[in-house]
Amino acid sequence: MSLPLVPARGPVAMAPWLLLLAALALPAQVQSVKERTGGRLEARGDRVVRVLRGTEVALRALPGRPTGEIRQFEPDPTGATFVAAEHGLFIVHPSVDTIDRLDLSDGAPEGSPVGVVLDRQRRLWIATEEAFGVVHTGFFYGRSGAYPGIPDPPYTGLRSHPEGGLEVLTADGAFRYVPDQGPAPQVAAITLDGAPWKGDTLHRTWPLAVEVAAEGSGAGGASFRWVADGHHNWRPLTDGLMVEGLNPGDRSVWVVAVDRDLRRSEPTVVPIRCAYLTWLRPVPLLGGTGLFAALVLAAFLRGARRSGGGRARYVRAAVSAGILMWLIIQLAAGLFPHARGWPFCGFSMYTGKSLENAVSGPVIMTAVRSDGATRPAALDRFRLVFDTSWQVIRPFLNGDEGQRRTMLGTYNGSPGCSKVSGLQVVQLRKRLTRNGKVAVAPLVMGKVELPR
Repeated sequence: MSLPLVPARGPVAMAPWLLLLAALALPAQVQSVKERTGGRLEARGDRVVRVLRGTEVALRALPGRPTGEIRQFEPDPTGATFVAAEHGLFIVHPSVDTIDRLDLSDGAPEGSPVGVVLDRQRRLWIATEEAFGVVHTGFFYGRSGAYPGIPDPPYTGLRSHPEGGLEVLTADGAFRYVPDQGPAPQVAAITLDGAPWKGDTLHRTWPLAVEVAAEGSGAGGASFRWVADGHHNWRPLTDGLMVEGLNPGDRSVWVVAVDRDLRRSEPTVVPIRCAYLTWLRPVPLLGGTGLFAALVLAAFLRGARRSGGGRARYVRAAVSAGILMWLIIQLAAGLFPHARGWPFCGFSMYTGKSLENAVSGPVIMTAVRSDGATRPAALDRFRLVFDTSWQVIRPFLNGDEGQRRTMLGTYNGSPGCSKVSGLQVVQLRKRLTRNGKVAVAPLVMGKVELPR
């Protein structure tokens, strides 16, 4: 007697013994992945083991941030490897022996990851047991929710489709999704303090607070993000958001619409002229400070005279008045936007605090050679006058692919210098644990490379 191999209606059905044979024949979803340095990462239950030149090293998780079951590796061409695990999304790198859980932020898929795919735009697509979506690999904000052709959860895995796009796996089969379909997102209107913005400069007095809202379109519905000039971290623009903290001067707020695939619109730039309060303007401020200093000195000199006078007492009084004025200026420097730089240092620089698991470390730009090796980029090749490296790094991170290619062209066009195949911005990360700072995988926040 032969057994029929005819699929049932609906999802494909097979005899139980055939399903068992198929399961035995298939390789495990996670086995190993090669690293750029020649080593190999292997998943062994809840551990990731690095095998290099015959030596095995179990990568250590940080206190309070266990991995749980390791489910999938996803290599990044920059050298890192993303790891989908029971307790979150992790990252490892050949330069460290730690496995670090990334802190996904607003909009990212929630739940326990069952699969990840890194696409050519370096977006990281994630399927969890209860959600499907995408995150930005520089800042790890994201989008999730309903996607065309993808059924409701639970999901069991995620992989690339051989013809492009993604396949989300469920108990009922595999379902394909192709990103970046339809028109690009756009910002249609901006509202400031409840009134439509007509493109003119907004005039305000410091301290500034303005309510910003946006309308627009994008596949799957537009969400909005904003950044103030001089910054690089695009934050969510929620209803009733108050933009605050801008220092006096000519400032601007940039707003973009973001669709379900994290495509960004062209930024809409709102110029803002933030004026000083009258008593903080140079003439009243310097005049008032001088008058106050004279009164303080007079008070100390009067006290010295009442104590008997004499040269020594008057000198001590003048020195004491100077010390008191210095302390007052220090306090003012920490409270007001005038003196937060040289020559005075505001007390706020001494009162900062870091929370457990906070990440710190320098952000640098590196040049990538044709063999994949990197070295610090020579920022003077951009032919810009700048005070800090951030004045080069910020436009690179904030710009689109076209702007980054322009910056790469400028870098390679520097006379008498060798050309590079790419540029990238990297944070050399350390995470603050209860046992001190621990080096974790460096993070490539943005990159561009020559067309292949």
